[in-house]
Amino acid sequence: MKPHSLTSVFALALVFGAFGVACGSSSETNGDKATGTQAPTGGVAENPNNPPPQPPPPSTPAPVQQETAPLGNKPPIEARAKAELDGKEPDANWSGNAMAVPGGRATFTVPTAWASSNATDGTRVAAAADGKAKLGAGTASTGVDAASRALGLTECTWNPPDNITLGKDKLAAAAADGVCLQGGKPARAVQVVLANEGVAGVGAWDPSGGDSNSVFASLRAAKKAAAGTGVGGDLGACCAALAQNAQSAPLEQKGYYLAAVGVCNSMKGSSDARAALGAISAALKGAGMPPICR
Repeated sequence: MKPHSLTSVFALALVFGAFGVACGSSSETNGDKATGTQAPTGGVAENPNNPPPQPPPPSTPAPVQQETAPLGNKPPIEARAKAELDGKEPDANWSGNAMAVPGGRATFTVPTAWASSNATDGTRVAAAADGKAKLGAGTASTGVDAASRALGLTECTWNPPDNITLGKDKLAAAAADGVCLQGGKPARAVQVVLANEGVAGVGAWDPSGGDSNSVFASLRAAKKAAAGTGVGGDLGACCAALAQNAQSAPLEQKGYYLAAVGVCNSMKGSSDARAALGAISAALKGAGMPPICR
């Protein structure tokens, strides 16, 4: 063989060898396809024994909590107590019925036209004819709560109390403004506590037309009750207490109380309180004497 022929043979061998390598790579690739093994996609191979994860189910929204509307519609508190009462003298020519509580050492004076009644716990209540303005009085320890209940007030909200002096006797008191519900409707209110005198009062009125002026005038007319002599040296508080007791007295005692009221009214202004009380006691014939009369 000629030398150039060997060179040609070796060149052909190299060409065929390269072709074989290329075919082998192609066969391996086709073999991978035949066995179902593919190059991983995204860097993670799928495992036929583990199915792909399912998307999470849609979340169920939490139920919406509905706020409960407040009962009624109470107006904002109107600040009047300090301005209306502190250091103020009773209204000129103001007169009415004394509102006394058992054991109390001071009284309020409510309009004569207001109807008065007693609660079984000794709380006194007076109300205007239209029912849109009221005043309740009780003892200092339970008076605000007891008087509020007697007036039919619920859900009261009160401002912090102010220290004041009340009435012509400059009685030390604490007064506060408030708002309440009365029969489910809004009502404005005021409270006065005379701790030294053992008396508390609560006034309430309808914001639409209630006689708030008479409520404050009744409180401005507060005065000290001298022991056994009623209001300001006369028997007014004692007479009022007797009249209130007559309304709730047993039938067999009602006549005694009414007689005692007549005696008491006839002796108002008497300079001899001891004699007046003796006559009242005799008229009662053993029926209970109100504490304010003792």
